[in-house]
Amino acid sequence: MFSHLFNPRKAADSAAYLLFCAEAPMSSVKLMKLLYLAERESFAQFGEPLTGDELFALKKGPILRETYRRLNGEVGGWEGVFQNLANHGIALRTPAPSKEYFARSTVLSDADIEVLDAVWEQFGKLDQTHLADYLHTKCLEWTDSRGEASEVTHERLFKALGYSREQIEELLQRLAELDNINEVLSLSIA
Repeated sequence: MFSHLFNPRKAADSAAYLLFCAEAPMSSVKLMKLLYLAERESFAQFGEPLTGDELFALKKGPILRETYRRLNGEVGGWEGVFQNLANHGIALRTPAPSKEYFARSTVLSDADIEVLDAVWEQFGKLDQTHLADYLHTKCLEWTDSRGEASEVTHERLFKALGYSREQIEELLQRLAELDNINEVLSLSIA
């Protein structure tokens, strides 16, 4: 629906931050689930996207579409940041020196880091099976796509988060405005 919201740098920084919190490599499936929960939490807390990525439903749960494609190597550009390991693991190529690094040297805001910390605190110790169970039962915007990828609309997400009809309309309008601004900026840079 919104084709100019995705911020690949913020998505990469968010993934790197969660790997930093883990202090070890993790499965790409777990990382994707944590990133989805962070995107969801950002909308719940602030009514704003964390990465602006498209929300998609797969058979095994919801994902962030473009982040998924980049972490799986379908789209290049993150090879210098992440290292794909055996058994679908993923690690930082160069470990971040400290939490302060993310506040000073990335595009993550204090609010973004707060969201990522909250997600890590609540879900970081869960394995990917328990995360999948949580997503399948508690994230009401997700429906089993029966093997076909399908979009999770922002409207459906906002309903699942308990926003009123009026709030949903305001949030969708705000996202449309951000999308338009990003489109104009991308055209002016090109």
